[in-house]
Amino acid sequence: MIRNIILNFLKTASKIKEREVKAVVFSFLFVVVLMSAYYILRPVRDAMASDWTDAEVSWLWTLNFFISTVIVALYGIMVSKFRFRLLVPAMYGIFAGSFIIFYVLGSIYEDRILIDKAFYVWVSVFSLFHISVFWSFMSELFSKEQSSRLFGVIAVGASVGGLIGHSNSDLFSIFRY
Repeated sequence: MIRNIILNFLKTASKIKEREVKAVVFSFLFVVVLMSAYYILRPVRDAMASDWTDAEVSWLWTLNFFISTVIVALYGIMVSKFRFRLLVPAMYGIFAGSFIIFYVLGSIYEDRILIDKAFYVWVSVFSLFHISVFWSFMSELFSKEQSSRLFGVIAVGASVGGLIGHSNSDLFSIFRY
């Protein structure tokens, strides 16, 4: 019954076809998780910056620029060499693993200044990649005709994820190593 309610709503909202429902629902949930993660991480990152001088934060954003440039170039090379459907899970796996490593390192070392600054830059890199890789993946999965009908519904997931992540960011502040 719930499946029929969801299907009827999606058909009405976006002219979705029954064979597209599963892909749209998974895409919606995928972007909810991505945006929730970012909106949970962002306040942790920003709180770290409150302990630093403007010059330090400026230096970190400059460093972010150079690191992002290198990573974008590497990502471009990887896109040309690997199947996109394999590359996307690998990218998100690398980000997930890196955040686990930051948590472990933050738990082990007492002097976390360097770890905190690396985390600050890495979350900023993540903010650049997480959503652009997602939409690139969506454009690979859906045709132009499908995208005009379905991307609006999927994009709502980004807003939902932002709301969920933002409203839960205080709950996760305990994880600020």
